[in-house]
Amino acid sequence: SFDQAYRDSEQQAFSYANFGLSPSIAIRRDNLSLDLGASVFYNIDVENSDSNIFVYPQIKASLRVVDEFFIAYAGLNGALKQNTYKAFVSQNPFLSPTQQLRPTDEQYVAKLGIKGKLSDRVNYNLRGSYSNAENQPLFKANDIVFPLTNRENYQHGNSFSVVYDNVSTLSFFGELTADVSQRFPLALNGEFFSYDTEFEDEAWNLPGLKATLLSDVKLTEKLTANAQ
Repeated sequence: SFDQAYRDSEQQAFSYANFGLSPSIAIRRDNLSLDLGASVFYNIDVENSDSNIFVYPQIKASLRVVDEFFIAYAGLNGALKQNTYKAFVSQNPFLSPTQQLRPTDEQYVAKLGIKGKLSDRVNYNLRGSYSNAENQPLFKANDIVFPLTNRENYQHGNSFSVVYDNVSTLSFFGELTADVSQRFPLALNGEFFSYDTEFEDEAWNLPGLKATLLSDVKLTEKLTANAQ
């Protein structure tokens, strides 16, 4: 609980208990790998004396079409994610201590991609995905609180709050990894995101693009260095 909300003295109280079960079966046939399963969660909202059952698919499949050069893969999964203030602050240290926390219902994440080798030294990975989540947390900047007197230190327009929305996300991912030499592997990847929100004007502070260049350099037999 928090002593107050951002604009008033109303206490922010919440309490959740989650219980889950995830049975699955693995099938391996020559070039085919298949994992079939499901997750069932029982969620108890103690503060409001409410409870719900959530069911999610847990499916993964991959098929070696051309040895290690062309592998097709797909996945369909979901999860009930319990959000915590500690986890939020690790992402955004400017979060005000006035939050209302609730779990995120990640209804499904569907993925379809291909990966493999372009040569003995170059690997590739291409993937598209689409997901839908209810109560997706978003970091939204807080306004300045008036009057200017008797404000808390976090009410000067210098903090963020978590707002929740139902968000659909379409993303495309691509990666190339290359062994430039035996001691110098190099990887470059990028991912583009497009969001659709139900209530908010936009998916506040979620990235439209992520790109990473990274390498692990083997300096000696016992010493390596990482750059990203």
